[in-house]
Amino acid sequence: MKKGFAVGHLPHAFALFFYFQMSFMVRVVLGSLRFQIATDLALSSAQKGLMAAASVLSNAILRLVDGVIVDRLRPKLTGIIPFGLLSTAALIALTGSKSRWRRGWGASAKLGAARKTWRGANMRMVPRHKQRLVLVGNGMAGMRMIDEILARDSERFEIEVIGAEPHPSYNRILLSAVLAGDKELNEILLHPRAWYATNNIELTTGETVVKLDASAKMVTTASGRAISFDKLVLATGSRPLVPPVPGLDLPGVCAFRNIADLELMRDVSRHGGRASVVGGGLLGLESAFGLMKRGMTVTVLHLMQTLMERQLDEAAGLLLQRDLERRGMTVLAKAHTEAVVGGAHVRAVQLADGRELPADLVVFAVGVRPNIDLARTGNLDVNRGIIVNDFMATSEPDIFAVGECIEHHGQTFGLVGPLWEQARVCAAVLCGDTAEPYVAPAPHTSLKVTDVDVFSAGVLAARDDGDEEITLSDIGSGQYKKLVLCDGRLVGAILYGEIADGPWFVELIESKRDITPLRDGLIFGRALAMAA
Repeated sequence: MKKGFAVGHLPHAFALFFYFQMSFMVRVVLGSLRFQIATDLALSSAQKGLMAAASVLSNAILRLVDGVIVDRLRPKLTGIIPFGLLSTAALIALTGSKSRWRRGWGASAKLGAARKTWRGANMRMVPRHKQRLVLVGNGMAGMRMIDEILARDSERFEIEVIGAEPHPSYNRILLSAVLAGDKELNEILLHPRAWYATNNIELTTGETVVKLDASAKMVTTASGRAISFDKLVLATGSRPLVPPVPGLDLPGVCAFRNIADLELMRDVSRHGGRASVVGGGLLGLESAFGLMKRGMTVTVLHLMQTLMERQLDEAAGLLLQRDLERRGMTVLAKAHTEAVVGGAHVRAVQLADGRELPADLVVFAVGVRPNIDLARTGNLDVNRGIIVNDFMATSEPDIFAVGECIEHHGQTFGLVGPLWEQARVCAAVLCGDTAEPYVAPAPHTSLKVTDVDVFSAGVLAARDDGDEEITLSDIGSGQYKKLVLCDGRLVGAILYGEIADGPWFVELIESKRDITPLRDGLIFGRALAMAA
């Protein structure tokens, strides 16, 4: 090489320049880069060794080729051209080999991680831009939607879930079973923390989102953390309805909506004592039954004439009250709670008629209302709930809502059944799939309290002269059935005692099938109706 420089001819100088240039490129490309590639692909020791050997071998071959060219190149100006072409060909061959190497590894499962982010020495290449999806609310509806998204396209979004409670997602419906001692808390978890990490989902718990800026596509938490989004889903759920009476802040007073409420109820009930449950609806009766199982003396205070008036007619409600009282529960209908009294701890519940009922624990289970506070800060259209269309979209672009926080065609939702379809529709829209418009199913409720089975679906009573009621009642055996028909179709059903045919009645209601051929045997259930 010294001789080549000494000759002083231009072709020799170019040959030597390309010699060092090509050797250096091979060393950089397959030398330094191999360490990053090996990390991204999580290669084994043997595979790392093979890559290192390829680097050394390629470098040696190129040095040999360039050496031959240098030795044979004559001091002619035309020698520059073939040498340049050969060097260019070597570069192309090297690039082609690298592309084939990447394609070959792309067929392997290990490249799944590398495809997400493939880093070079001073560059970052992301093959497909991921949109940032933020879910506010870590409850059942929102997380069902996340499940649907992952099933459709797990690589589509970079996902963050923000929950106000300090727990990962759990089945709120089963809180009553935990209270009653039939399940443990870990058995009702829907998504343990490890699940979020496995699915590359960032989970923030114990943090409340307090502000939404729809135009800037930003939400802000109570701690001041600002979080940007491309798509936002609000699943803020509902809040318990609590009458504005004095004494709500006393120790021993709670609603029954979350794990914190459950822990308080379990702690107080360890010592037995007396509990007053304000509200004789579905949740109130389940909590009353759980406290009874834990050894407390329980009184249910219900404002209306009969229990579960939203799901049962008067006859079924009175039957339920009779059976619960036979099992040791005290039920006071038309009981108007006026105040909760106590000092360092709750002592009693005061009624409007002047009665004072001693209580070591007071649970409010009057009902729920959609939590629309965050939506209001973003100027979304709200009424009783966050208003959404048939595809779960709110009034602002790229912002959706599901669950108990929404209002769809004037209807809000307090039961879990309708939420699954909302989650499915929302996930389909977010993933760019064709989605059928959301149609709210016929509301239906199933309750089992102290071996009492209750079921209802659709309307509870004839609405006008065009509707027809069919009733079967055997009070002595605790059996009661009522069907509501309209224009030859089933529109409502109440079952008390024997509820096995409940799902079939729901199917008839939702399908709007003409049940005229089944009418005479319909009240006796599917088997007899179909055999008639």
